[in-house]
Amino acid sequence: MGRGLLIIGAVAGWLVFALYTVVLISVIVQPDTSQSDEVVGSIAFMVIGAAVAAPCTFFAYRIGRRSARPWSLDGSTALANVGGDVQQSYLAWFAWCQQALGGDAVSLHAATMAAMAAGAAGNPTAAASAEAARQSARLAA
Repeated sequence: MGRGLLIIGAVAGWLVFALYTVVLISVIVQPDTSQSDEVVGSIAFMVIGAAVAAPCTFFAYRIGRRSARPWSLDGSTALANVGGDVQQSYLAWFAWCQQALGGDAVSLHAATMAAMAAGAAGNPTAAASAEAARQSARLAA
């Protein structure tokens, strides 16, 4: 939602900037009695358009880079950074557990949490597999 509004603001700002650039060029090419007022007005609107568009473009770009998924269905790229952001780590390990272990939602969640907990110990994959086996045995009983 926020990135969409920033993109709309950036497009509107750059359109205002471009429109008044064309107006400035046409005022310079066709001189008349009120040319100085038109030049000042065009430059003022160009500055306003750029002042709106530049920060909107910057922050829309920054938000877009940060919201990229840390994992893909092919395999996780965030497995090495388990200690990072908790939500991103959970999504990465959940995708790995779903791909490697399969099973129901309870065992996948338990395996994901075990992998995240064992990440600091250095062997999160074995912890995830062991927890998935425990959950499968519990569900089978």
